[in-house]
Amino acid sequence: MAIDILFLDVGQGDASLIFLPTGGVIAFDCKDAHVLLKTLDSRDIRRLDALVLSHLDLDHVGGVPALLTAIEVKTIFVNRDRDISPTAPRAKKARKLVARVTDGDRRGTFRVEAATERATPIAEGDGWSVHLAAPRHATSALQPALDGRELEPNRHSVVLRVQVGDQARVLIGADAPLASWAQVRALSAEVFRVPHHGGAIDDGGIPPTWDVSRLYREVGADVTVISVGSNNRFNHPAVDWIRPLTGGACTLMCTQVTPRCHPDVNEGGGIRGGLARSSVGREGFVEPLWRHYRDPANVAGAKATREVPCAGTVVVHLAAGGPPRVLPSAAAHGAVVESWDAPLCRPPVT
Repeated sequence: MAIDILFLDVGQGDASLIFLPTGGVIAFDCKDAHVLLKTLDSRDIRRLDALVLSHLDLDHVGGVPALLTAIEVKTIFVNRDRDISPTAPRAKKARKLVARVTDGDRRGTFRVEAATERATPIAEGDGWSVHLAAPRHATSALQPALDGRELEPNRHSVVLRVQVGDQARVLIGADAPLASWAQVRALSAEVFRVPHHGGAIDDGGIPPTWDVSRLYREVGADVTVISVGSNNRFNHPAVDWIRPLTGGACTLMCTQVTPRCHPDVNEGGGIRGGLARSSVGREGFVEPLWRHYRDPANVAGAKATREVPCAGTVVVHLAAGGPPRVLPSAAAHGAVVESWDAPLCRPPVT
């Protein structure tokens, strides 16, 4: 009995796959359908038991239309977390996605359910489970989360909890802020996918006595993972929000290296340029399995991005009777980190 979780390297965004003991598969977000579909195809998988959409930001759901065209999906867990009316700014793609999902539900192509905390897991077996741990608000799928009031999309972002036995637990956060994490009933986990790409999580209000340091203490993870892109324009990961993770026993891994860790990472064309060429054949150099694309719909002719992996795709193996096994190992990841000028995952030199 085992579960494999893949935090896919899709640049600035999120896409994860959960391979269940039953042979079924759950996808959590899909920024990039190309990478996700290539990963499934490599395992000869043609169907998803469930697709969980954390919220409707494009860096989490931009690849969903292409995914739904290419593969069968049994159930979609989703909330309408924002105003998608024709007059709403920057809502066109989210509106089209909601319309497509609604139509698929009506036609019986797949079932649509609200992505909210519930008493029963969305998948479970003898000694293992996959839970929706947040948000806790009550809503109907694809209906406004807060009728008559302003919606805060990140406040309604999904948190997923995966567990095998008592010692193998993973929390996967999308963009949930501290206000949401303070309401999660069971925070302890050995592996933690850090929310919001290592950026600020104070939107939605900060509860009294809560800060990011407390969140990390409550989770108590041995390994933390940040899904982030070399070319992101948001200065992710942010020093103030990840510094509490450094200096202790917890291993911090980012899927890609950013200018915060290596200032000239994008000079000379990034992965295709001088940095990559000088790294080929060197211990610890990470070559992505599949290059993702700038166009979230992955249309024909789209050009591959020029980005540099750090940990790359991170694999977490959960089995009963022991802690999770994470790849790359701390040693292998450390060899990559030593290449960077000022890695944020290391304590500052004083």
